[in-house]
Amino acid sequence: MPTIQSQHAELDRERTWSDETTHAIHESQTLRIECVHEAYPRETAWTVAAYETPVSDRMWHLTATGATPAPVLQTLLHHLAEGDGWDTAVGGQVEEKTVAAATRRHTDAGWEHTVDGRWIRWTSLTGDAGVHFDAFAAQNANSSLATWTVWAGPDINRATWAIHASPYAPRPAPGQPR
Repeated sequence: MPTIQSQHAELDRERTWSDETTHAIHESQTLRIECVHEAYPRETAWTVAAYETPVSDRMWHLTATGATPAPVLQTLLHHLAEGDGWDTAVGGQVEEKTVAAATRRHTDAGWEHTVDGRWIRWTSLTGDAGVHFDAFAAQNANSSLATWTVWAGPDINRATWAIHASPYAPRPAPGQPR
């Protein structure tokens, strides 16, 4: 099988039974990436998932739609290749200070902040991008619901592209760009 090498780790590219998807599997077999080649723009094209061991339950996952811009995907994949973000410990709940830290730049930039039941949203000044946080999903680690959604487009329900992340998806270390 072909191997994709980065300066930090090796990912094996696995051919599936069809040519519709490609899988990249970290040498530890605990980080897996699936790419659906011809996904529609608003459907999931990328799925990244991390596991504690090669045969354990999933620790965290994130997905990106087919229209997610290449620079956004490239930044995301480079962050994951660093190796220090995806080995997130399982067990801790998302705390208020974590949410505040993750959204500080949005608040500082004047993004509109709204609370609607279990959802907290930050929307850009132009209304064409946002961050959505689901407090219920954040407290249920085994839920398939997205805790975080980053989106761009007319609104979250008609997003041009979106990235969805589970509760323990990695975040940039202090000092790294977000």
